[in-house]
Amino acid sequence: MAAGRLSGRGGGAPGGDCLAAVLRQLGDVNGAAAESKAGSELSKEKNNQQTALFATNSGKRLLTAGDLEGAISQFKSAIQALPGYAPAHFQLGLALQRKGEKAESAREFQKARELDPRLTPPS
Repeated sequence: MAAGRLSGRGGGAPGGDCLAAVLRQLGDVNGAAAESKAGSELSKEKNNQQTALFATNSGKRLLTAGDLEGAISQFKSAIQALPGYAPAHFQLGLALQRKGEKAESAREFQKARELDPRLTPPS
């Protein structure tokens, strides 16, 4: 229980290496290395989520403004950062649909639906 609080995993608080430092002080070099690696992976995942959200929101603004190419680029960037981010696939599907690329848009809508069944393509 104390380990969970020290690692910062629950709240995303800074100092996620706290448990790794304690384990190092206790002489558990392997445990410290594993905890440090896990913290680094969590940090990278959170960064990817933020990148995907930002790119998707930027793409939505561009799509609303009529910049299809800019929107498509942003949605693809979001997917590159976080391939399993359903809203980016859905929004890319909308942009491709507006561009007239029906087959590609259908693939993106399908992927979005696989990732999040609540996302239903427009009819």
